[in-house]
Amino acid sequence: MIEQILKNLKYLKLEQIDNLKQLLNNNTDANEYFNAEINNIFNEWHEEHKCFDIPSGIVSICINGNIKYYPFGKTKYTKDNIFDIASMTKLYTEMMIFDFMDDYGFNFKTKIKDMVDFYDDIKELTIMDLLSFNNEFKTKYDVRECHNKKEAINALRTAYIEPEKTGIYKYTDLPSMILTDIMETITKKEYKELFNKYIIDKYKLNETYLEVDSDKYITLNKGLTNDPKANIMGGYYGHCGIKTTPTDFLKFFSTVLSHKHNKLFTTLSKTLKDDGTLCVNKALIGNSNLPVLIGNTLASSYVTKDGFAIQGSVRCHGETSNYVINGKEYRITSSLFMDLYTQYDNVKKYEKETGKTISKEYDADIRKGLLMTDIRTIIPYTGAFKKLTNLVGTVSALELYNILKKDYDLWYNIIEGE
Repeated sequence: MIEQILKNLKYLKLEQIDNLKQLLNNNTDANEYFNAEINNIFNEWHEEHKCFDIPSGIVSICINGNIKYYPFGKTKYTKDNIFDIASMTKLYTEMMIFDFMDDYGFNFKTKIKDMVDFYDDIKELTIMDLLSFNNEFKTKYDVRECHNKKEAINALRTAYIEPEKTGIYKYTDLPSMILTDIMETITKKEYKELFNKYIIDKYKLNETYLEVDSDKYITLNKGLTNDPKANIMGGYYGHCGIKTTPTDFLKFFSTVLSHKHNKLFTTLSKTLKDDGTLCVNKALIGNSNLPVLIGNTLASSYVTKDGFAIQGSVRCHGETSNYVINGKEYRITSSLFMDLYTQYDNVKKYEKETGKTISKEYDADIRKGLLMTDIRTIIPYTGAFKKLTNLVGTVSALELYNILKKDYDLWYNIIEGE
């Protein structure tokens, strides 16, 4: 069974393979291993970031519908807590786009000019051009300087790309926002109504929100997000703004690999980085990340070739993979949510000590005195956070092994007539 698990994992380093084999052979308890390792990771991280408290959060792992929860830190979050999932909202919007295209007769080659007439500078781009992020999008007026949705939409519609940046991958919120504007215009429905139709009702989600007023919501801005553009838009838009529980997130995310367009998320793109080299870790859908043998990737080493990862700036992370073992498919979907970005007082201490700015205070029509913190440099993907995602992958493998042993024992007993 150990070799069957390893056969699915193409991207593990030799030391990771040896470690996983040892853990599985020793029947290591997944919960004990997780708690020991996450303490080690954060204690090491804390040596360089003493002005911050060690964050709290929750890891959730779903295997074929069965979920295990692993809270960490002083605050013991549960499956009922609601988290701002930041840019992981984009995945929901993309799934909405697929249904929208079917309903209105569009396809991935449909051009913007054939849908709406107010994106003059990018009218020749297609839906797939927007989904792939293979251009550097800019606007003539900064959406972040607007105060309400009307102003922000007007700024958004000045979007353009620099000709010399065509075909060069650039991650940005703008394509998802543009697609949302197009959907709202054509359907004459607000994002929330479309979201309820294409996401909440379709996937039967009971704990996923665009608007929420609950003490269980982990946030800096009550009911709103950590993202200024989303808050200016009223608290959400296509790039950001979904609030959800670990359970509901896994319920939705675990369905994506069964979707008819799943290959868009799991097929490696051959687009370029700004320096002209191949962007080896990106899928055709520009915000999904794949495991690779060379180069950096935001996916952990435990994502299979039939899987992908997504992230959000508040340091949330999700991965989904298919493992095929003895002809049976096991779908493993995981999430990692934490509260580090809510430590606003500690962020201000950090800024005073280092001279770096990672926060913003701003006003919007929806509310005055809004806050934003950018913790991406505090817990980088190439450092502590990569260790965290690989830890989740290891624990997922331990949980899968336990299920395989039970399946084997059941099969063995049936064969023996017991």
